[in-house]
Amino acid sequence: MIKVSYTRILRNRKAMTLAEILLVVAIFSVITIAIYNSLSSGIKVWNKSRELLVEEDIVIFFDKLSMDLRNVYIHSKIKAKGNEHRLSFPSIVIIRSKDGKEISEQLGKVEYYYDPPTDAIYRRQAGYGEALAEVFSSPQALVKGVNGFKLSYFYPAEEGENYSAEAMDDIPSRIEVEVKTGEWPNERVLKKRISVPLNQ
Repeated sequence: MIKVSYTRILRNRKAMTLAEILLVVAIFSVITIAIYNSLSSGIKVWNKSRELLVEEDIVIFFDKLSMDLRNVYIHSKIKAKGNEHRLSFPSIVIIRSKDGKEISEQLGKVEYYYDPPTDAIYRRQAGYGEALAEVFSSPQALVKGVNGFKLSYFYPAEEGENYSAEAMDDIPSRIEVEVKTGEWPNERVLKKRISVPLNQ
């Protein structure tokens, strides 16, 4: 009978076999692909939820601007001003007392503007006295992550409406707002046309 010493065989074995190497590589590849797919799916879901949050903020911004424009009034000392990135107009504003306990409505001025360096749309307001001096409260960011913003103004004419890139002293009969969000090729453009009541 021949005796085989296993310790001697193990001592002579200094490297892994090709089959062992292929097995390790296959297991590592499967684990790597699973991790990549999980991370890729997570990033896609996160990006989509971010896009939806920005769009939700834009819809809230449209509603807030519409509400302020419904409360617009004509005042001889507070004029409407605006261009493609900024709009201010006389409106009824809600003012808090200095202690923050009382809230009152008063005539004032509201301003919306787009700031390209921060990619955000801001709103600020002023009570009557501050509006006459053109002093506004600190701005409130309504929408962040905006790639573009454009305001268009329409004034009544004998035959339809006249377009203007700037708001004149008078209140326009309609304002068109265009907001761009997202990156190419998934860039989205949201538009809203807001009619302004002219019976003040």
